[in-house]
Amino acid sequence: MQKSYRGIIHFHSNFSFDGSITVGELINFAEKYDINFFALTDHDTIEGSLALKREVERKKANIEVIIGAEYYTDVGDIIALFIEKEINRHSNFYDFIKDVRRQDGLIFLPHPYRWHTKLDEIVNYVDRVEVFNIAHSEEIDKKALVLANKYNKKIYYGNDAHTINDLPNSIIEIKGSGTLKELLKDGEITQIVKKRVIRYELGDL
Repeated sequence: MQKSYRGIIHFHSNFSFDGSITVGELINFAEKYDINFFALTDHDTIEGSLALKREVERKKANIEVIIGAEYYTDVGDIIALFIEKEINRHSNFYDFIKDVRRQDGLIFLPHPYRWHTKLDEIVNYVDRVEVFNIAHSEEIDKKALVLANKYNKKIYYGNDAHTINDLPNSIIEIKGSGTLKELLKDGEITQIVKKRVIRYELGDL
């Protein structure tokens, strides 16, 4: 049976030092925009996604919450999804990869041209590359797409909102007969809302 998932990948709540979105706001947002999954990726902690999952269960909302976070490594920020336990903030990228894979998690590369090093090396270890970010110029995102294509990597359209007002600017959809995890690993993602919010210099987020 084919399922349709509509949601947001890569954004930050008030569990991040630079975010302000609350879990209550996310429940209301999901109802307003017909969202049925969130991949909330706070900085260096899964506490935000765990809190969101608890609130979804408490309110019996029809939302699938992916447990994950955006972690700092010595080569830049890397996203871990579908993990169960907190991953320590590693300085070593390869230790991070091992920890995520031990939990059978997925690894996404966010905004590859912001603060990352050794891109031609680390891209080989990720499942998907971010080719849209609301805070990027079109030129930067095109470079990310070239990188993904060069290494035959699947792509995703990120968001990176830190406030509730920016959250509607990138919404994706994915359809198929598998689970959400299976589809996010191997399926084709469609971006159904795309809007850039260039209000800051790269590196400010």
